[in-house]
Amino acid sequence: MIRKLRIWDLENRDWLAPLDYINHLWQTNHKTKEVVLDDGKDDDNRGVEICFWTGLKDKNGREIYEGDIVKVVWPDDNETQITEVKFSDGAFVDKDECNISIFTENESSQGEVFCEIIGNVFENPDLI
Repeated sequence: MIRKLRIWDLENRDWLAPLDYINHLWQTNHKTKEVVLDDGKDDDNRGVEICFWTGLKDKNGREIYEGDIVKVVWPDDNETQITEVKFSDGAFVDKDECNISIFTENESSQGEVFCEIIGNVFENPDLI
């Protein structure tokens, strides 16, 4: 799987292009020529959140990333759930620590996709 990511600039409250962020890291660390990617928070007063792609897509074909807010509709009982996508213990999960891959594919639904991205925690925190 290709590791895709997107980067939220906490200070400017906008998405950064990954190359812009790498250039920022290089300018910050060019003397040591050391670039360290960590848990998504850097220590040079340029706070960011790095959100990785889950490898999954919603019902509209949009890539699902950490921090996305998805609406899940269970076809059996038509119950709706709104949840944030997180990474925990080596898996992408919802707020209840349930693996989100079950939202996108399910044997009983013959591959029907249950979820749709409705926002993200940075731009739409009110959705949670």
